[in-house]
Amino acid sequence: MLRRIFESLWLRTGAAAATDELGSTAPGARRLEPILLLPRPKRQRPPDSGASGAAPLAGSPPALGARPERTPAKRSPPVTRFPNWQPPCPSPEEYARRFLAWLQMPGDDGRAVEGPVLARDLIEMFRDFCADQGLAERPWNPVSTELRRLTGETRKRYCWHRHPDDPPGTPPARLRVFTIPPRALAERRALGAMAETALRRAA
Repeated sequence: MLRRIFESLWLRTGAAAATDELGSTAPGARRLEPILLLPRPKRQRPPDSGASGAAPLAGSPPALGARPERTPAKRSPPVTRFPNWQPPCPSPEEYARRFLAWLQMPGDDGRAVEGPVLARDLIEMFRDFCADQGLAERPWNPVSTELRRLTGETRKRYCWHRHPDDPPGTPPARLRVFTIPPRALAERRALGAMAETALRRAA
């Protein structure tokens, strides 16, 4: 291949150079220095880097994919909030009237509560009454005042009482006592108390 290159160069110059055995040129001929031409290297195609065929530049950051679209989060429907249920709480007078009617109803033994009852036992019955009727438990003192008025007591009554579970030698305690009248009498007194309350409010 190099030989063909040299021959083409000699033909292009048009000079007929005669060389002797020692390598000298003939008179009037111009000596041409041979030029060594190397074949042009072929450009290597870069490896396929994707659909576009373009190779990433050296030192460039890696290509990132398309940024995904942000989808809004699904929100659950609003929760319906109901106000906290509160048990009914009537007036102390209404409490006393309903409590007295509850005491005069026959119990599990078929008997109603009548006669003198200790205040501490009556307080326990009042708690059972509130739980049975689904009412809020009010303070006992306002209810006891209205209950005493419904039963017709004008003064507070006390008695000396010794509990059966007290050890021997324990002195009796002075306890408050309520008198629960029979149902018929209590109803008449309750009607009178209601009329008295209505007149007092109208005045």
